[in-house]
Amino acid sequence: MYKKLRYGLIALLAFVGLTASAQVTFDFEEDYATLFPTVTFDSEGIGAIINDAKSIAIDGYTVTVSVGDDPEKNANCIWNNTPRLRIYSGTITISGSGIETIIFNHGGKFTLATNSNDGELEGNVWTGSANEVVFYIPAEAGSTQLKSIVINGEVGNDDIREVTIAKFLEAEDSEDVWYQLTGTVGEIKNKQYGNFYLEDASGSVYVYGLAEQKGGQQSGSFTKLGIEEGDILTIIGNRYTHIKDDVITDEVTNAYFVDLEKGQTPEPTIQNITVEDFIAEPVSTTEWYRLRGMVTNLKDGDKYGNFDLVDKTGSVYVYGVLSEKGGDKKKFQELVGKYGIKNGGYITIIGNRGYYAAKDQIQVANAYFEDYEDGADPETFEVNVTEALEVIDALADNQTAFDYYQVTGYVVGAPNYDNGYEGKFTGTVDLYLSDTKDGEAKLFVYHGLGLDNEKFTGDDDLDLFVEGDQVTFLGKLQKYVDKDKNTKLELKDCYLVKASASLEMPASGLATFCSPYPIEIEDQNVYIVTQVGKDKALVQKVEAGIIESGTGLLVEGSGTVNIAYAYGEKGNALSGNMLVGTLKEKDIAKGEAYILKDGAFHLSNAGTFPARKAYLPVDAASGAKIFIDFSGTTAINEVKAQNENIEIYTIGGIRVKNAQQKGVYIINGKKVVK
Repeated sequence: MYKKLRYGLIALLAFVGLTASAQVTFDFEEDYATLFPTVTFDSEGIGAIINDAKSIAIDGYTVTVSVGDDPEKNANCIWNNTPRLRIYSGTITISGSGIETIIFNHGGKFTLATNSNDGELEGNVWTGSANEVVFYIPAEAGSTQLKSIVINGEVGNDDIREVTIAKFLEAEDSEDVWYQLTGTVGEIKNKQYGNFYLEDASGSVYVYGLAEQKGGQQSGSFTKLGIEEGDILTIIGNRYTHIKDDVITDEVTNAYFVDLEKGQTPEPTIQNITVEDFIAEPVSTTEWYRLRGMVTNLKDGDKYGNFDLVDKTGSVYVYGVLSEKGGDKKKFQELVGKYGIKNGGYITIIGNRGYYAAKDQIQVANAYFEDYEDGADPETFEVNVTEALEVIDALADNQTAFDYYQVTGYVVGAPNYDNGYEGKFTGTVDLYLSDTKDGEAKLFVYHGLGLDNEKFTGDDDLDLFVEGDQVTFLGKLQKYVDKDKNTKLELKDCYLVKASASLEMPASGLATFCSPYPIEIEDQNVYIVTQVGKDKALVQKVEAGIIESGTGLLVEGSGTVNIAYAYGEKGNALSGNMLVGTLKEKDIAKGEAYILKDGAFHLSNAGTFPARKAYLPVDAASGAKIFIDFSGTTAINEVKAQNENIEIYTIGGIRVKNAQQKGVYIINGKKVVK
């Protein structure tokens, strides 16, 4: 009699449960990294689906994305930009009890279809009644790009709490609160109705009857589902205390099936392995490997723990390190705080072998922390291009050197600033370096940043470097090999230390120069023109210091003269300078300016005057050819004799005939330092 009453109560509760419904959302925008635990994500946040990917269950519902027809070429994936879930071929399956509507929120590309007889798909909304609906991409239809999937279905109550068995036993009896439990199937008392014990690490509870779905028949469901002792089972049910003959039994009642994993889950066998052997193993999410090596390329503040692990056999990319198996991916910084993990230290991790299709790269996936030991800090070495190439030559393919290298060389070819996706400006520069100005482009500077690791700001920086400039970058050396086995010897993760304009001096030993950036004069022979007479130009040497951009200068020397750019400095203005600098090319007419040639200034012919040079304005003199006079005050006197209109005053306002003594003078209204 008692048993009949209890089954009647179960049927009544099931009937009441059918009158309620709930909404479940699979949000690929916010939760993409956790919804599919078997998908491995690369460093750019892209997870290629190379095996059928089943989502975690949310209130009894799951989403399964098939591997697709051609995963090597066009894999279904979780993308790193909205919309997240991208399906190019194959199927997407929605399963769970009592599905009534499915809404696909997409990003403009939606080509799903279904053969389901349990409902109808109109636009992006499916309606019907089913426990499983399979959607597919029609042949030649294109892709579907989903932001989220919203499922409405029949459930007994919206309040479903995922708990351990111990927490379940602590709860009060209730027909309104539903609990989701996962554990190992213990002793089975009745296979017809599904009476058995469910056990996890926290305790054991008796399950009194199991239906295939919410409100469904219990009789025969357990056998139909093929559940056996030792299986891992997930169910949802109410808390109930059964009392009979003074015997109290804590039970799960009104239980229904959610998920099943056949067989007991043994502790995985962990194989100690070198990096070289790890890379050679087949991809697997079930085989576990222990690796130990040096941490390299770990960026400051990385909350996930992405880095290269290097041992004596090679280098492999580690895609995230958990604090413990199955732990939080964002708690790597807690490990850093506890153990001081940094580049150069030695870490022991355990993980699976993953594959990133976009880069044809093997990586350590699902890794979790085991041990760490401090190592030496990286050193910084100053090298030329040839020495940098020798370091790279000793590296394995796709291995990055542990130490930092400050490399100085000359820019070869035109730098490239449009180095982002589809040519978008990223604030970095790509360029090649050589040890000589006319040398072969060998060392590639990959996505170099500006001074102090700052990004370049845009158009104003696009002429920052020109071919022949001498530059110094600090970064990591790497031998990069792409999927087509092309090798590039590069300096990456780098930033600008300094750069210089490199002037090749003509036979006369004189050249003009105008910098678009402030420059620092050290021991170079650099002059300005302070006075011009009929056929002579008096020059004054520029003392050491920082000079403002756009200043026209005269440079004396032989061979190559390097003048350092002083980025970020304001620079000093040079008063009394008659040279006019050109930051850009300038069209000039015949006789419009005096241009330096063979050590003297000549009246110009019509043509284009180059950028980064300087000239004298035509009204500065009356002769056809102006010689440069380095003879100091004598030149001032000679110019005075040729031009009686020159007025010279001391800084105190007293007019003098010449400026022979050292000091500050006002010459024709301009301040000149002697």
